Amino acid sequence: MNYNLKDCVEICPTDTYKDNIYISCEKCHPTCITCSGSREKDCLSCDEEIKKHKLLFGYCTESCPPGYIRIIDSSECKDFKACFNYITLSTPKIFSITNIDFKAEFYYRMNENCESFKRDMKIEWNSIHFSNIENNVLSIPYDKLKPGMIYLKAILKYNDSEITNIKRETLLVKYNVSKTYRIIYFI
Repeated sequence: MNYNLKDCVEICPTDTYKDNIYISCEKCHPTCITCSGSREKDCLSCDEEIKKHKLLFGYCTESCPPGYIRIIDSSECKDFKACFNYITLSTPKIFSITNIDFKAEFYYRMNENCESFKRDMKIEWNSIHFSNIENNVLSIPYDKLKPGMIYLKAILKYNDSEITNIKRETLLVKYNVSKTYRIIYFI
């Protein structure tokens, strides 16, 4: 008589899923009631009464899953990175300390269908001594600059939820010109 091992496990109990490789019932992630796998994002149903969890993109959560943000005055979660055409932090790779202030600028461009979210967005910079921050520009006065590496981090937030962060490093150098040379042409 031939037996098909896959028939040994027909229905798995709640909080487990049928693993067809090991032909067994395996535990779901603790946040799931039913699932298709063991990962947090494999949930098929959640405990909405006791834990107040809702199923969002395969996650059982009270808040939005990683990489998503809650839209203000809504229970909807949105993949906010999809709202942007580009996000960049512009800094020079090497900056000569002269009479010019150092500037770093955070740029982004949003798709038209997401423009209404701009009013609830802000940019946070890592704290750099003596820096001035105005909207999307960080500047450091030239008289406060010292040669060496400067490490920058800008975080784009929507309603205090981090959308993305960008890190850059810049080498600050000081050129001292102590001699002048003349080129003399003989005719």
